[in-house]
Amino acid sequence: MELRGLLFTPPDELWRALSGQAARYDHVIVPGTYPWDLSEYGRKVLKGPEGLGLLVDVIKGYGIDVLSPSQPFEKANPELLQEIAERRLREMRSGLTGIPVTPPPITVIFEVPVRRGIAGEELEAVIASLVADGADYVVLAPLDREGGWLRTLIEDLRALFPRLRLGLDARPEVLRTDVEDYYLLLSVTASEAARDLSWASSKEVVVLIYNDDIPGLEGVLKEAERSGARPVLDPVALPTPRPGLLGTLLRLQSIKPYVVPKMIGLSNVVELMDADTSGTAALLTSLASEASVSAVMVEEASAKARGLTFDARIASDMASLALAWGKAAKDVSLAPAELQAEALHN
Repeated sequence: MELRGLLFTPPDELWRALSGQAARYDHVIVPGTYPWDLSEYGRKVLKGPEGLGLLVDVIKGYGIDVLSPSQPFEKANPELLQEIAERRLREMRSGLTGIPVTPPPITVIFEVPVRRGIAGEELEAVIASLVADGADYVVLAPLDREGGWLRTLIEDLRALFPRLRLGLDARPEVLRTDVEDYYLLLSVTASEAARDLSWASSKEVVVLIYNDDIPGLEGVLKEAERSGARPVLDPVALPTPRPGLLGTLLRLQSIKPYVVPKMIGLSNVVELMDADTSGTAALLTSLASEASVSAVMVEEASAKARGLTFDARIASDMASLALAWGKAAKDVSLAPAELQAEALHN
């Protein structure tokens, strides 16, 4: 049943409102956001979690006995919440073959610059660290003209990381001639994508979207369908001031109706703002998730951005669980600050 103004209804008024219904049921469950203690009614009235989706997971997995009349499920059962969160995230990721059309989950892409002569061992150590921090894709951005060295590097990485989803961010002529080794290709303009994507058949291709490109997006999607390419729309995140972050989010909202994956880059905003990276990444990812973003991309180009991949993983998981459970990205059993501190000390 629906009770308007529930959060402002004291327990005695709530009980009077429920009295006609409560006798028909063994228990009455109110949302975990209800602020008052209901212990005086025994276990007749219980507090659930703050999100209806999480309540379904709780009841299916543990039954009603884990609910409390005095505390929301998240506060009363932090260990169980952790267990449910980990299982739900595993379920979200299982069977994924690419970036989802809509979240959850939200995937994490990391871009790493590489140049001719880079030591294989150095790059291997970087990639191993990124995978440990939660990167789903690692995108290579060659800084030198291709001359065979990149292919040799890729072969070595494939041998060491057989399940790694590699991407390439390169000039158009390189993208079009060397696609087989990669899952994700960055980036092409919307006008280029509308003309021809046959070279990227079966591949995920990031398409850059500016305001002027939005009216022609149908042409991009038609060419993608014809060629078998899988477009990922990127509204090109820009930092403040104008025409920066607000413009990016408005552009992102305007492309939300298109039924293809969307991504956003966090680094342009996070690295160009004197604020903590974990909080900034979490806020931007949460905002982007409301516009159906299912991938975020990061770099760690400066000392300030150290650990941003880890921050992006936690932020993406928080936003994914919030979407799945229908609740705010709070008390989802993921604590970026504490986890980052632990990672940096290990």
